[in-house]
Amino acid sequence: MASQDNHYDTLQISTHATTADIINAYRDIKLIFQENSLAAYSLYSAEEIATINQQIEEAYVILSNSQTRLSYDITLHIHDVERAEKEVSHHMPIESNNLQSAETTPVPSEVSGKVLQSIRESHAITLLQIAEKTNISLAHLKAIEANQSSAFPGVFYLKSYLKQYASCIGLEPCLTWEKYLKTLKD
Repeated sequence: MASQDNHYDTLQISTHATTADIINAYRDIKLIFQENSLAAYSLYSAEEIATINQQIEEAYVILSNSQTRLSYDITLHIHDVERAEKEVSHHMPIESNNLQSAETTPVPSEVSGKVLQSIRESHAITLLQIAEKTNISLAHLKAIEANQSSAFPGVFYLKSYLKQYASCIGLEPCLTWEKYLKTLKD
């Protein structure tokens, strides 16, 4: 993990991430970079792990607080630039975007790619809209809907992307992940 450009990159989340997304990403990445983590053991020295953990903590502290996050976003010019880009690319105001109005949907007892796709379509949300909001590639979003876990470099990425996808379509991310994972294992 090289030095990141900004706190969103550090936590590997979109600039549109919800507070729950930030918390989940923080927990996931802390597990990867804990002191005795097998994932980071052979890749980083103890000093590098300490530096990375310091970056993770700083990112979390700033992004998990709505006031400090807003100030940080302003310094990055995130809101102004993204709003202008979306209005130009969609030729409509952001407030009418379906992703902003996706109602909370109860998580079904079984969650598969086909189930997620049908929920997404019932909310009239396109994969392109999710890709734009989350910065997840269309190929990975299609792989989620096709239950193709092998399309991801590791379970961490699948979990992170699926949680963001679930949030975009109005599902509770953690529960959706648990049920999707169970479907993949069956």
